[in-house]
Amino acid sequence: MKSTHVDIASRRQFAKSKQSLKRFQTFSRINRCEGVERYVYFITIEIQFEYGHRLTKHQGKCCHIHGHNGVVVVEIEASSLNKNDVVIDFGDVKKFLQEWIDIHWDHAFLMNTDDPLGEILQRFDSTLRIFYFQQADPTAEKMAEYLYHVLKQQLPDDLHIRAITVHETERSGATYTP
Repeated sequence: MKSTHVDIASRRQFAKSKQSLKRFQTFSRINRCEGVERYVYFITIEIQFEYGHRLTKHQGKCCHIHGHNGVVVVEIEASSLNKNDVVIDFGDVKKFLQEWIDIHWDHAFLMNTDDPLGEILQRFDSTLRIFYFQQADPTAEKMAEYLYHVLKQQLPDDLHIRAITVHETERSGATYTP
């Protein structure tokens, strides 16, 4: 009777290991590049922050000053793992991104350089933190693209930014894929 119990437990463990393998396979994908197939690993990092903005080119209510609880999701991929069997240390990327966002975007007002409201706001409150986008509205799309260029300069050459998504709300966001 006891051997039957062990046998059932072994079967359950085997079934669980097959499920784990299936889950692992969903986190790696086959990349076809120049006819060569190879596995690509990717990691995902998420940063939360608060910001205000307005979209001067928008015809709806987003042309008014408003704010968001933003979330940035970064996906970084590599064709192989490093000596520590990881794509890159989560902590290193998260620390850099969190510091950059804290300095530039967190609790700041994001604006288009062409927005005449910028001068008025600075005169009204010289301590107001304003981050300007060069002749572009600070849309989620432009924010994702901007972060791509900031982060790309910090990563080793063997890593690739697969995508950066900026969520303005829980249900809406924009993704930049280079």
